[in-house]
Amino acid sequence: DAGLVPVIEGGHSIDVDAGLGFLSGFTGLDLEAGVGLEELLPRAIDEGRAILAGRDLIAAASTMRPLLGLASVLALTVGLDARDDQDRALTALLTRVLAAPARSSLPILGADGSPAESAGPGRLAGSGAAGGAAAMIAAIGGRLLATGDFLLAVEEADARLEGADLLILLQARLHSPELAESPITALSERAARFALPVVA
Repeated sequence: DAGLVPVIEGGHSIDVDAGLGFLSGFTGLDLEAGVGLEELLPRAIDEGRAILAGRDLIAAASTMRPLLGLASVLALTVGLDARDDQDRALTALLTRVLAAPARSSLPILGADGSPAESAGPGRLAGSGAAGGAAAMIAAIGGRLLATGDFLLAVEEADARLEGADLLILLQARLHSPELAESPITALSERAARFALPVVA
């Protein structure tokens, strides 16, 4: 309401609620899993679109895993083991409801700057971030950005790196699979443009 752009950041959570908690809080509709979700979820998404209309909302994804699919946060744990507690009925519902391409007032661009192919919000790269909240943000018209790319944009990285002698990156764990999905790749690649050494 103040004209600012909210940013929600999240990675591959241990507990995945498929973004239902976020959507409940955003719309005020109770989306407790299994209770009338077939009708309530599409209604909540429509309500979210109406609330967000004409405004921006960003999901900064610290995991590029989607919400749905074989390599998704619903199928694999943080350690990349198969989940044995997947709710198949919920997954089927999410697959149906999130099948249509994500709506956004701003185009999603591919790595080369051209418009990316449309995908349902549950299958977009990064849609599994924050327990699936990123998928719901995409479904209501928000944008998904990799956390590293987001940090580069908001921190005016080029101007800062141009006058620096060293880039120090802090990361909780420097091993797989967390390292592969950390912002370190994006930030160190940008530092390479300035021939800066990087310490993680």
